[in-house]
Amino acid sequence: MVAGSIHGDFDKRDVVAGPGEICFIDLARPYQCQVDAGERLVMAIPRASIGKILGAHDIHGLVLDARKPMTSLLKDYLCGFHAVSGLLSASEDVTALEAQCLIFSLACLT
Repeated sequence: MVAGSIHGDFDKRDVVAGPGEICFIDLARPYQCQVDAGERLVMAIPRASIGKILGAHDIHGLVLDARKPMTSLLKDYLCGFHAVSGLLSASEDVTALEAQCLIFSLACLT
C-alpha cells in the first residue's frame, strides 16, 4: 500500500492494511475487501516460488507492519524492481524474482 487502505475478510482472516504495509493475497483463495482511494503497487508471484521458500506457511491475508525494517526493505525492493523490470533480461528477471522471494521469506517469518 503506497497510499490509502484495504479492509477485508481473507478466507476468515480479518485484514486491515494501510500506507507502507504489504498485504499478501492468494488469488486462488476466497477474499472480499474494500479499498480506499489511494495508490497500490501490485506484483504477482507464482505460488510455487513462494511455496519453495515458505513451505506450508499460510500468508493469504498476511499484512507486514510498515514499522518493521524488513517490511521497509521489501517495499524498497518492490519499488526498485517495478522501476527497472522492463529493462531486465530474462535471466536477470529470474534472479531478481529469486532474490525477492528470499526477502519475502525473511519478512514473513520474522
